Amino acid sequence: MTEQLDPLYDKTIKCLVCDNTFTTKKVRSRFGLSRHMESDFFTEYIYQKEDIDPLLYYVCVCPSCGYSFSEEASTYFIPGTKQQIMENITRKWQGHEHFCYERTTKEAIDSYKLGIYSGNLKKERPIVMGGLHMRLAWVYRRLNKEEEEKRFSEYALQAYEKSYFDGDYKDSSMSAIRLTYLIGELYRKFENYQKASSYFSKLIHIKQPTKDKRFIEMARDQWYVMREDQRSGKAPKLK
Repeated sequence: MTEQLDPLYDKTIKCLVCDNTFTTKKVRSRFGLSRHMESDFFTEYIYQKEDIDPLLYYVCVCPSCGYSFSEEASTYFIPGTKQQIMENITRKWQGHEHFCYERTTKEAIDSYKLGIYSGNLKKERPIVMGGLHMRLAWVYRRLNKEEEEKRFSEYALQAYEKSYFDGDYKDSSMSAIRLTYLIGELYRKFENYQKASSYFSKLIHIKQPTKDKRFIEMARDQWYVMREDQRSGKAPKLK
C-alpha cells in the first residue's frame, strides 16, 4: 500500500539577517482543490486534511533571531536596518520554534504581525508589505473579523498604491495590470468609486493581447457592477 503524502512538507530557509538555516512548514499546492477566487484574489482551497491553509504558512519566522519574512522579501538591506531588527526583535527574542511546525490560526496571525514589524524595520518594498497586509486581511476574513479585515486591507491598499507609483512591483510576480486591477478593486470595496473608476479605466480599454487578459475582464466586470450600483442608487454618481 502506497503511503499517503502529508499536505505539509519541510522547506529549508536561510535567514536573511543572521544566516541561520532552519526548516519551516509549507503546503503542497498539488494537494489543494480551489473552490473559487474572490474579486481581490482571495482563494479558498479544500484539502483532504482539515485545517490546512497555505495562508497560515506564508511567513517564515527565524527561530534564532526572530526576523520574519515572506519569500518575496528582498535580500537587500538598507544600511542600519539589520541593526534595527537586532535591537528591536532579536534582543528580545526567546526562540519560538513552534512557528516552524504546524501552525494554529493564532500562530499564523502572530507570524504575519512579526513579518509586518520586521518589514517596517527593514523598510521593505511596498509590494512585499502589501502582500503581507493583504494576506493577513484574508486570514481575518476567514475568521469573520470584519474590522480587522478592513484595517489590514486598508494598509494593503496604501502599500500597493505606493508600489504602483514607485514601480517596485516590476521585480516581483505582480504585473502592472494585475496590480492596477487590485488597487481599483480595493477602492471599490471601500466605496471610493471615483478612485476605483480611475484605476479600472486604465485597463478596460486595453485591446492588445496580453497574458493578463483575465484581469482586464475582471476590471470590466467590476466597472459594470459600479455602473449598476449607480443606476440603482446604491452608489454615488461619478463626477
